[in-house]
Amino acid sequence: MKRISICSLLGALWLAATLGYGQERLRLINATLLSGWTENGENVRALSGDVFFRQDSAEIHCDRALQYVERAQVELTGKVLLLDPPRRLTAGRVWYDEATRDYRAYLEPQLQDTSRTLTADTLHYCERWDQATAVGRVAIEEKHHRVRLQGERAEYRRAKGYARVLGRPVLTEMDSLGALLMTVTADTMEMFDDGQRYQLAGQVHIRRDSIDAYCGRLTYVRAAQKLQLTDHPWAERAQDVMRGQEMEILLQKERVVGLHLLKQTAVLSRVDSTQSRSEEYDLLTGERMEIAFQNDEISQVAVRGQATSYYHVYEDTVAKGMNKALGDEIHLYFKEGALERVKVISSPGSSSGIFYPPKQAAALRSELEERLKQVHALRVMTNEK
Repeated sequence: MKRISICSLLGALWLAATLGYGQERLRLINATLLSGWTENGENVRALSGDVFFRQDSAEIHCDRALQYVERAQVELTGKVLLLDPPRRLTAGRVWYDEATRDYRAYLEPQLQDTSRTLTADTLHYCERWDQATAVGRVAIEEKHHRVRLQGERAEYRRAKGYARVLGRPVLTEMDSLGALLMTVTADTMEMFDDGQRYQLAGQVHIRRDSIDAYCGRLTYVRAAQKLQLTDHPWAERAQDVMRGQEMEILLQKERVVGLHLLKQTAVLSRVDSTQSRSEEYDLLTGERMEIAFQNDEISQVAVRGQATSYYHVYEDTVAKGMNKALGDEIHLYFKEGALERVKVISSPGSSSGIFYPPKQAAALRSELEERLKQVHALRVMTNEK
């Protein structure tokens, strides 16, 4: 290593003034201490103490800098701040390329813009594509802290409002007071339209209010307050299991207000264990099912298209038999979580409601068990995906 002369240092300072092709080079505005030398034929300078660079509209602040003049790179350390509105980066250590204006940030890097904040263990930003790639303990959080995406790797295209998160990703949503509303896990997560829409794929698991829902693909449209589940969706709530080829979870004022099941739908309900000592289930099936919630309790269920209901009847823990109802539509009304009324709607002659006393219910019980096996088989197949 050879120390350079004052004349050589002034030459290096002049070199730093222009880059060509209309782009300004990194300009030193302030530093408390400055020293320079040549290393392998290259001019190097070390700066410390309130270091301040400027390049076009960007400002760079740090405690220390090691600048490689000819290769147009600088290593920034100690309370690094890169300010280029609307972007703002803070980190403990940054490698900055003044020609491409790309950088690699380490030691708790945080990239902010007008919409959200990105944090990670390592962050690489590409100026040309306005794209950030993050690795290790990644978190992408909205400006107002309502939605956060976390994972092990992420790609963030700021101008397009797009992000992709991999590596055990988790989506969480908070209410206006910061209380947790929803948690979603999946294999991959994508954000579109600056957070207006999210798409998740793989082993998707949604927790919202008292519902646990599962599927292979999820689309969350925030403006419409709707979660759309496809690819073998099903949901659990208390003693109920719900499934269909498609499923929608409807939200209003941050609560679940509806659950729509489409195509080959079924709701499997565990008979109250205080009434039945054995594990028994009621079953409701149809082509379309609409379940309404009020204060996180089911208030009404409407089944349409080949609606069928199997229902066990108990009175003071004594089995009184089973009931089977068929119709174009079946409506169930609940009060304080308990079934209050059942209404069957159908064209004349195509609806029926038959009650089977215990001694006559064997055939109906076998029919129900066969239908229940189909629902259980779907759950096992979905869990094994």
